[in-house]
Amino acid sequence: MQWLEKQSLLGSGAELARVVSGSQLGWRSPTLPPDPDNLLRAADTWLLVHPMALIADGTPSAFAILAQPRAQELLRRTGARGLYVAPSGGAGAIWAYDRSATLTGDDTIQHGFSEAAGSDDEFLRLRRLTDNSRMLLGTDIIPAATGMGPDFFLAARNVREYPGAYCLVEIPRDLWPYMPASASEWQARPLTRAQHDLLAEKGLLPPSLSRDLLSWARPGGWAVTGEVRGADGTLRRWAYRHAGRYDMPVLHWDDPSAAARRILSSSIIQQIGLRGMALTGFRVEPLTGLDPLPRVAYGAPGHAPAPEPAPTAALSPGRETRRYGGWAWQRDRLPLPLLARTLHESADVAEDTVTSPAAEHALLTGDARPLRALLDDALRLGIDMRRLVHATPGPEGVDYALPQLAPGMLPSDATAGNAALADDMRAAMRTRASLWASTMPLGGAGDMLPVTGAGLAALGAGFSHADAAGADARETIRQGHLALVFFKAMQPGLLVLHGQDLAGALPLDWHVMADSEERWDPALAPRGAYALYRTARTTVLTKQGMPRAPVAYPTPDEQLHDPHSFLNGVHAITAMRERTGIAAGRVVARLRTQGRGCIALAVELPGGRGMVVAVTNFGREAVTERLDMAATPKLLELFGAGNPAVDLEEGTPLPLEGGRMVLHLDPWETRAVLVGRDAKSIGAATAAEQPKGPFVPARDATPMPVVAPPAPVKPTVAPPVPAPVPDLTIRIAPPAGAAADSAPAAPQDVAPEGMPAETPAISGDAAAMPGVAPTVFPETQPVAPPVDLTPTEQVPLPPATEPAQMAPVVPAPAPAPAPEPAPVLPTAPPTVPHDAGGEVRAPVTPPEIPALPEPVAPPVYPATPEVTAPATESAAPAPLTPTVPANTTDGDLVPYKPVRRTAPETLDGPVVPVPPASTVLPGGSEVPAEGTSSYKAPLRTAPETLDGPITVPPLPTPPATPADPVPTESGTAAP
Repeated sequence: MQWLEKQSLLGSGAELARVVSGSQLGWRSPTLPPDPDNLLRAADTWLLVHPMALIADGTPSAFAILAQPRAQELLRRTGARGLYVAPSGGAGAIWAYDRSATLTGDDTIQHGFSEAAGSDDEFLRLRRLTDNSRMLLGTDIIPAATGMGPDFFLAARNVREYPGAYCLVEIPRDLWPYMPASASEWQARPLTRAQHDLLAEKGLLPPSLSRDLLSWARPGGWAVTGEVRGADGTLRRWAYRHAGRYDMPVLHWDDPSAAARRILSSSIIQQIGLRGMALTGFRVEPLTGLDPLPRVAYGAPGHAPAPEPAPTAALSPGRETRRYGGWAWQRDRLPLPLLARTLHESADVAEDTVTSPAAEHALLTGDARPLRALLDDALRLGIDMRRLVHATPGPEGVDYALPQLAPGMLPSDATAGNAALADDMRAAMRTRASLWASTMPLGGAGDMLPVTGAGLAALGAGFSHADAAGADARETIRQGHLALVFFKAMQPGLLVLHGQDLAGALPLDWHVMADSEERWDPALAPRGAYALYRTARTTVLTKQGMPRAPVAYPTPDEQLHDPHSFLNGVHAITAMRERTGIAAGRVVARLRTQGRGCIALAVELPGGRGMVVAVTNFGREAVTERLDMAATPKLLELFGAGNPAVDLEEGTPLPLEGGRMVLHLDPWETRAVLVGRDAKSIGAATAAEQPKGPFVPARDATPMPVVAPPAPVKPTVAPPVPAPVPDLTIRIAPPAGAAADSAPAAPQDVAPEGMPAETPAISGDAAAMPGVAPTVFPETQPVAPPVDLTPTEQVPLPPATEPAQMAPVVPAPAPAPAPEPAPVLPTAPPTVPHDAGGEVRAPVTPPEIPALPEPVAPPVYPATPEVTAPATESAAPAPLTPTVPANTTDGDLVPYKPVRRTAPETLDGPVVPVPPASTVLPGGSEVPAEGTSSYKAPLRTAPETLDGPITVPPLPTPPATPADPVPTESGTAAP
């Protein structure tokens, strides 16, 4: 139990809280109001990576994969300026002594990193790389529903204040016979309705909660443990609240011990203060409505259900995150009224429930009418779209719980205030999902559609699950997928892409995860593993056992070379988003459209730069939209002032027809039109980012035709005569000068004994070319001036090899050995005119011989006093050696020198740069570099604290080899 306390959230949180308590760190930044503007300026596009879904050769951790330079190249190509890795905390079912029982990572149990995420050293390398790339990092804090880890284990053992961390109630022994039977103390069982009523009648549990009346709240309930022996030796059974899964107990926010608040507070200190995360996400939805309903008399009007304590709990992490210099992201899906309240006082940004899942539903079914209705209601409620996070479908799939359409959550005059609309959307979703019923059954999925972004486009296009991974479906899926990304990107607020989007991951087939449909968990379908590099094609399983998902696109590193790939399509969209500054804009109106699947938004850009009209056709048929400019006064004013309207994709002006903007849209086509004074310059810049012209992948390209020289004809050589059987006859050699029969010619590929084997002739590179001097090794021929590689007149080639002649054997004198022929070395093929072969190609230029590099002058060190030492004949004067700074590592790694980001780095302000290297004189004294100040150590020497700079600790260096003792004149060894 002592080990568990060190690993627990509450136990390790005490050490984290001491970093801030009694210091000035809690008074550096304001906690209110929320500050989304600086976040949008620092990073308006993020890439979210699930650590358990990344796969690579050797199954490294997610931090190790993302810390590679080629991964940063992929991030830059997507336009992402922030990297969000979540969930990164330690997770697993320690309760069942099996930490590999979970494949989702949502049941967080520790502050430290999980095995899938990586180690602290790997994270520091990733942070160093992102700092140099001016990229922000983000992750989740401890959620309101944790896993069964050390804290719950200690709570069931009744150790000190741990029972107050969770919604635990001890059950008296006389009621145990009425509780569910458990095979062991660690086997939890859910309570039936009759058992719950019995405990409520005894006053142990509330008869009902406000959550029970909230139709949009996620499922939850009460469960009971087995007979657990406590630290005092007493057997106890506990009833506890869970969040849909028995292995995810809910924290007790209102407990007087404040254990739950301390857990969340310590997690914020860990992520923002010590690790330097800029954006942290939190989830408090399991706390929604955990308040008993008041008893009312029969016939009296009931009270409206209250969502407390979730709104109060959301206020605390939001304020504390800003106190330490970060931004808070509430990742719960809330109804529109609660969303407006959350954005007013708690989180900086929140999950978008205005356009999601309505936009995904439009792509799936081609019906954008629910999306239009929800946008109208959001504008009527005054929701600031800059405060929303527009994310593509990720590992959790598409949630059709639709809290924004729940009864009583919208005003009576709301456009989407009809509960029948939510039922119609769910019915249409299930009808479309039935196409994949044989490979992705939805039994047990509830209101969740377990698909990814590429899978959603494939399902909307009508492809089967097997055909979606084929080459014929790739272009159609790419168009639908990019249409969804375009709609989310052309709105104010944060854009969050998932790593699965880049790889085009499709949902898993249930046959690869279970042996029967009854044992299949649909929540695992969108969590298949994917690779970022083509080198990981042979790896089929992650370390946690998640199989590799089928994909619709090539690997992201292959997509870099295809201008028409999904990755480069995302780059064009994010470039358009960055150049216009639409992330900090304001949605002015939704323009009226005619097509069933069309949606048009008018977004006013900041700084008076104009207005963007973004139109998306989610339908599967072509339409012609005539957008009335008079419906938006701002647009009419811009046109009246003579500002041009430019298509951002083509960079061409768009004329008006009778005061209307006429757009012809193909299925799944998008258009963005900028109206403003800078429309022409911005349009030209964004048009340059669009893919142009046809493209042939590098692996399919035809190589440059080169006319090969005539192949040398090998002379016909008779096979060697087999040696006669030796006999006892004594043969006398003929006298000198007598004619002797020539020895049989040796085969071309076999050299006679005592002679060097010739290099076999190879057509192309290895054959000797006309007009090109043969290349020889430096040992056999001095360096010659560059040879003119211009093709000359063809000359006949000499035969590749000639029959070797053997000299007659004479007793004396011995003949002089024949000189060994120089080996034939490979040479470069001759250049030919570009029109040779009848096909026009780019001319092949002769390779340039690189000039020898100029000698590099030795480094000049600062002037130091001259020091004399006794010179010896065997030893030269010792040169000046620069001292390596203390925080450098072995090898070629450079010292960590973080770059100041726009966002606040840590609680202590900017990271202190590493001092320059000093110079060590032969006498042992150090001379600091000129113009540099001396380095001041942090105030505290405890493990990384918030009042000292966060530096990368040096890697452990191998111990120095002890020098051999030097004997002195007295005979003793000198130290």
